[in-house]
Amino acid sequence: MVKFLRKSVFWFSLFWISLSWMAVSGATFEIEYYTVPETGKTVEVAKGHINLMLWEPRPVEEVKTLLMPYGIKVRGDVANMGGYFLQLPDFMPLDEGIRLLKSLPEVRYAGPDYVIYPLATTPNDPRFPQQGLLNTIKAPDAWDITTGIPDAWVAVLDTGVRLDHEDLRDKIVFCRQGDIVDFVDNDTDPSDESGHGTGVAGIAAATTNNALGVAGVAWLPKILPLRVLSGGGGLTSWAVSAINYVTQNCPNVRVINMSFGGYGPDSMQEQALNNAYNRGIVPVGGAGNDGTETPFFPAAFDRVVAVCATHLNDQKWDYSNYGTWVDICAPSNEGMVTTSIGGGYGGFGGTSGATPVVSGVVALIASLHPNWTAEQIVLKLLQSADNIDAQNPAYAGKLGSGRVNANQALRGSGPDIAPPIISITNPPDNSSVRGGQIPFTAVATDDSGSVPKVEFFVDGQKIGEDTTGDQNNHVFTTVWDTSTASETTHILLVRAFDPVNNTSTDQHSVKVDRSPPQVLFTYPPANSIVSKTINVQISVIDNSPLKFVNLFIDGLLRQSFFSPPYVYVWDTTSVPEGTHTLMASAQDILDNPPTSATLTIQVDNTPPSLNIDSPQAGALLSGVVPIQVSATDSIGLNTVEILVDGQVVSAFGGTPPFTYNWDTMPVVGKNHRIGARAVDLAGNVASQEISVQVKNDFISPQVRFALPPAGIRACGTIHFLVDATDNREVLSVDIMEGNTLLTRLTSSPYAFDYAWLTSQEGAHSLTATASDASENTSQASLSVEVLYPQHSPPSSYPASGPLNLSFIAPETAVTDGFLIYREKGSQGFFTALNPSARLGNTFLFQIPSSALPPAGLEYIFSINSLYFTCETQRYEVASLYPFGDLNLDGKVDELDALEIGFYFGTPASSPRFKPHMDLNRDNIIDINDLNILAGLITL
Repeated sequence: MVKFLRKSVFWFSLFWISLSWMAVSGATFEIEYYTVPETGKTVEVAKGHINLMLWEPRPVEEVKTLLMPYGIKVRGDVANMGGYFLQLPDFMPLDEGIRLLKSLPEVRYAGPDYVIYPLATTPNDPRFPQQGLLNTIKAPDAWDITTGIPDAWVAVLDTGVRLDHEDLRDKIVFCRQGDIVDFVDNDTDPSDESGHGTGVAGIAAATTNNALGVAGVAWLPKILPLRVLSGGGGLTSWAVSAINYVTQNCPNVRVINMSFGGYGPDSMQEQALNNAYNRGIVPVGGAGNDGTETPFFPAAFDRVVAVCATHLNDQKWDYSNYGTWVDICAPSNEGMVTTSIGGGYGGFGGTSGATPVVSGVVALIASLHPNWTAEQIVLKLLQSADNIDAQNPAYAGKLGSGRVNANQALRGSGPDIAPPIISITNPPDNSSVRGGQIPFTAVATDDSGSVPKVEFFVDGQKIGEDTTGDQNNHVFTTVWDTSTASETTHILLVRAFDPVNNTSTDQHSVKVDRSPPQVLFTYPPANSIVSKTINVQISVIDNSPLKFVNLFIDGLLRQSFFSPPYVYVWDTTSVPEGTHTLMASAQDILDNPPTSATLTIQVDNTPPSLNIDSPQAGALLSGVVPIQVSATDSIGLNTVEILVDGQVVSAFGGTPPFTYNWDTMPVVGKNHRIGARAVDLAGNVASQEISVQVKNDFISPQVRFALPPAGIRACGTIHFLVDATDNREVLSVDIMEGNTLLTRLTSSPYAFDYAWLTSQEGAHSLTATASDASENTSQASLSVEVLYPQHSPPSSYPASGPLNLSFIAPETAVTDGFLIYREKGSQGFFTALNPSARLGNTFLFQIPSSALPPAGLEYIFSINSLYFTCETQRYEVASLYPFGDLNLDGKVDELDALEIGFYFGTPASSPRFKPHMDLNRDNIIDINDLNILAGLITL
């Protein structure tokens, strides 16, 4: 069934019922029965066969790999269109296989392999040798225009064709020699075994005007025989392969005749036919011979011309299928004399015979218009048909566009595929109407110059049509009675028809509104008191746009609004204080009766009278102090508040007295602010503020230096601890040296460290000042003498034995001291050394000669005390001898190596031992010292 404004893909699942076997010319397959949900029909399919389509074509080997885990095999393909013919494993039911495949994201379609059959033939009385159908379809008149061209081929997909028939042999062609054209036995011989395909070929295009046999509808177009059926039927997979072969390899084919089918919609077959249609090939299919309205496939697919069969008197043939999915009819039964399997001629009927009649006419149209698309050819075919609903009242609307007319199909210009142009002119889109009899008008034109009918709809219900209209101005009209229509939005639609029933529509949204606006003031509230500048806010509810909203104050128009928001900024200081009346009115664009709302308010812009009566400004306060405020207003007070230091401490209503007893005892600090604020009923505000002093504490803090002891002699970082107390609270402790603030301590313990440099040796005096919240203070002093350790560094190592170092600490309370040292000028780690002895504050250290670095020593003393930590400056000791100059001649050379050689092997216990020759300080003069010296010798 051809539909040009609709696309659909059939998705379905099938229910397994039973099995049987079918043998088709050597091809044997098992049959299952399924019920097709879309039609309710039980159909035959090949057991275990599935036709599969992927969203994107893939190589067959890749598809085999994809399906291998499920045991599913690929038995064939049309890979260029992403189609594959599958075989399920024996253990897997067909419905489960389909369900499994559909669950894979790569799969676009999975369905059974339907069994297809040639349409049943109804032999005619051999006494009627004339081909009456040719006169019925006006073929002789059409042949006056064209008898076709050889290059407009008719592909006959059927049981094959008898290739040596005298009326067909000169018409048989092949796309390429050696191609497979028998898709049943998968070979190159499409010979007919049953006669069905031979009869179809003869009706469509038997050789004509050759003094033999019968005349075909199309004289000159060639016949391409493709075998997809045998006497017992066939499979959709065979048909899909043949259709795909034509599309890919046969550029001269313009029509595919399919006098076969069934009630199972195979999406792969549909896609193959769509591909052919898009390439300019017209698929033509028989509607079926069961006398049913159920869609029959492939005829019922969108891009296939579905052919119903009629008698010569244009009445539907009794057994022909019918329905809204049928596109056109052609004569059958009487007059269907055609080529036969035996090489002679015989009768042929049913939709199998009607289908090639239409295919022959399609070949003539394609011959006359070789550049037309498939859509143009089909439109011309359908638009030129003779309507036969009058002869078939019981089947009106179910026989397509009528019976084919070859003569009309070849006459005139191309098909009228342009729909009319229509637009609603009244009521406007998104407009509102008040009610009553509303003109409903539209303007419609068509390229044919005529618009025979315009239909009018409201909310999907037809309310009228205009078949005359004003053809000069192209105006069509009806009346819409809105007096009882619901007050809501309605959808208005118009549909225009051209002479060949192309249609177009236009629609508007229109609201019915018979109610006046609802007006109210949302601010200020009724009977309220206002002041200064306010926003007068108006709300209007209506089903239609408003024409205006007007605001009046005391009878004078203040502002007109034509769109929301309806807000008027009113400076009330411009009017006298007292009572005022506001009124708002509104009217919608439909002139529904205007409505209004009124509001009475009072204006007051005078602030209250306010005074802080006590205490007086600047007063010194203590204990509990009464704060007294007086306030009055002409229209009444709303609130009075008392504030201390900016915080509200008491709030009152509008009635005096306004007194607050302020307890100053917990107050911190001396300077404070007392404030008062009064607000009247209109929101006018008065405020006042004074400054006062508060003091409830006259006792100074106690402060002393707890650590270190007075007169301490210390160095480095000294640890201080101050003891400060107060009867209420210590606010801070400031530590000063002279006039310099060292630190401010705000919480206990009041401890801090302070470091003095070596350059700051001498006497220092520190002062601690403690302050409380009432600004009472007290002080304490401490004297400290900064004195770094006494030490005299030696100029060089001793000639033999250890290096003795000592220092005198500045304070007897020193807990410990130690020495850290390393090789002079190095970046290595320091070595720590505890004192070898301590005599009072004198610390003695002994570095063994074996630990003395050959190049000299750098060291630091570190001291710990209960009261301080101190590190001295860095000291240095030189080596006794120049490193490596063993003979002291001012240079390092081979003579120094001879010195080591002279004393080689001498240990430190020997009187001959020379410490300066023991370069690595291992207490023996050996090869290690000679290696060190070798690195120092300058040659």
